Amino acid sequence: MSLKLAIAHLAIILLFASAATSLASAQDEAVVIEDALVRLISDVKVSASKAGRLELLGVQEGDTVEAGQQLGRLQDTVARIDVELARLELRIAEEKAADDVDKRFAAKSLAVAESELALSERATRRAPGSISKTELDRLKLVADRAELSIEQADRDLRVADLTTRHKERLVEAAQAQVGLHEIVAPINGTIVEIYAEAGEWLTEGDPLVRLIRTDRLRVEVSLNASRYGSGLLGRSTRLAVRLPSGQRDVEFNGVITFVSPEVQPVSGKVRVWAEVENPEGLLRPGVRGQLTILPEME
Repeated sequence: MSLKLAIAHLAIILLFASAATSLASAQDEAVVIEDALVRLISDVKVSASKAGRLELLGVQEGDTVEAGQQLGRLQDTVARIDVELARLELRIAEEKAADDVDKRFAAKSLAVAESELALSERATRRAPGSISKTELDRLKLVADRAELSIEQADRDLRVADLTTRHKERLVEAAQAQVGLHEIVAPINGTIVEIYAEAGEWLTEGDPLVRLIRTDRLRVEVSLNASRYGSGLLGRSTRLAVRLPSGQRDVEFNGVITFVSPEVQPVSGKVRVWAEVENPEGLLRPGVRGQLTILPEME
């Protein structure tokens, strides 16, 4: 029994050693895949953010656009009027916030009332009974009311300041609504399909154009999962593609950016992606070529 156990242990050790050697050799060797498929990385349908009539369509198929560039615009007359109304309300609020007349008037009224009260109190001390208690109480009430008027004026100014800030946010919200009428490109790319024309009604989420990015493309292959794994990440690649008749064969440099954590149960293979640069647009999505995953030392 001990001999059989020792043999079993030895077999397991040899199995792991063989797997480690296989993986190590896979990292040191070039991997050539003959039927690598080129795909898009970014393929976007750009949609309307809200419902409205398409007033302007500023692109056509084949146009190259940059991220943030306007592709179209919905009719925004009402939204722009709302912005103007919000700005007017803001100006009114700013005028009120800057108006401290009530506070200055209340301060002067308090000074006069306090002066009258002080004179009356001195007169009463010099000649008791010369001014009635009722009159003294009235003068004190006038001074108290002037003091409360100052507090009220301060409160009104604080409320006016808050109102101004509130109106500023309303202006921003109205401007944002105008922005929602613009349909802009989310990425750099090329317009390949247009789904609506100027004058048509779009509901929220309706696509206007299809936009693809071709300056950087993905190459997809499947490799034997028993030999290749996450160690491929970051490895340099070279894609060779035969261009249409009359043009030369071209190579494109890239790098492995994805190794799937899933193994396909039937084939025992794992999906691997490389991303390649395509600055001149010579490489087209959908073509196939030879992908070489270069050794780590290269």
